[in-house]
Amino acid sequence: MTAALIESPQNARVKALMRLHQRRERDRTNTALCEGLQETAHALRSGVAIQALWLCPEWTSADAAELEGLAKRRDIPVWHLSPAAFKRISVRQNPDGVACTFTPPGASVDTLTESAQGLLLVLVGTEKPGNLGALVRSADALGAAGVLTVTGRGSDPWNAAAIRTSMGSVFNIPIASGPAEHVRSALSQHGWSMVASSPAGHVSPWQMDWQGRVALVVGPEHEGLDTAWLDAADHTVRIPMEGGADSMNASVSGAILLYEALRHRTMSGAD
Repeated sequence: MTAALIESPQNARVKALMRLHQRRERDRTNTALCEGLQETAHALRSGVAIQALWLCPEWTSADAAELEGLAKRRDIPVWHLSPAAFKRISVRQNPDGVACTFTPPGASVDTLTESAQGLLLVLVGTEKPGNLGALVRSADALGAAGVLTVTGRGSDPWNAAAIRTSMGSVFNIPIASGPAEHVRSALSQHGWSMVASSPAGHVSPWQMDWQGRVALVVGPEHEGLDTAWLDAADHTVRIPMEGGADSMNASVSGAILLYEALRHRTMSGAD
């Protein structure tokens, strides 16, 4: 099966790919764009529904040829793009000529909160795609059972920049999204202890009991969690700081708390 070639940057398929950088278009079409060799390899090997593989042969390496062979064996359509056409769909300064379109996994809030065990990461109003991707990557690396993203204000985990910063972890860990009230209700219904990160928290991470079903809730970097989340939380946790800074990057503070939770659970032998 020979890959079709698209040369013009004005091609209708290229324009459709460009529109996927808008969240409303991703939601409307239930399609997302993943760019980069490593990220696309994660997607292809994760079992996510790949719609098509998009390659610029002038820029790709031998590893990309292996992905193309894998896609063809799975009957996934493969399209070759000219450098000018690929540049139109890329958000990178130095694209490597590899991308794919896929159907975002359809995990639901209810299913994830009912079936998961251990630790969940809940992201509320994470505005920067880079922070969101880094938090998903930390959750994946530190053994979280899944990630819940609260819809509304904040980034989308299927934003190309979030996928890139996650280094493909968005394809390794269950991710579900829903409105704040629904997420809080599902966590409460299924016996999750909600631990809210806050500078005004009552306990430090090492004083916290991280055993059992624990949902770590991380809010926006500047404003923090609103009163609805703080009132619903079973515990509020703060990260002690001794220097001159009064706050930390959201992805850094989230990673610290996830690691401390893992350390406690490992020492206690929790699942």
